[in-house]
Amino acid sequence: AQVFINPKLTLSGPEVESEEGCLSVKDFNATVRREQCVHLEALDLEGNIVSLDADDLFAICLQHECDHLDGLLFIDHISTLKRMMYDKKLKKKAK
Repeated sequence: AQVFINPKLTLSGPEVESEEGCLSVKDFNATVRREQCVHLEALDLEGNIVSLDADDLFAICLQHECDHLDGLLFIDHISTLKRMMYDKKLKKKAK
């Protein structure tokens, strides 16, 4: 497992669409647009500086996980209509 403390991402490259889901958002997946490439700066468990470039799925995963640190979920990146569909589904389950 890789551990990144206080990660900072620099986004680059074209935006790509990918299907995302999350354990924090049960039973719902959506297409999300994210940057294809990122540069990561962080610390490891020993306090050493980690610097790496990531692209494709790894870049998308880093953006997804860093969003959590900022209090965001993938549904915060989807259209209002799709978000309303999710909210409606959630209300149905609550009944």
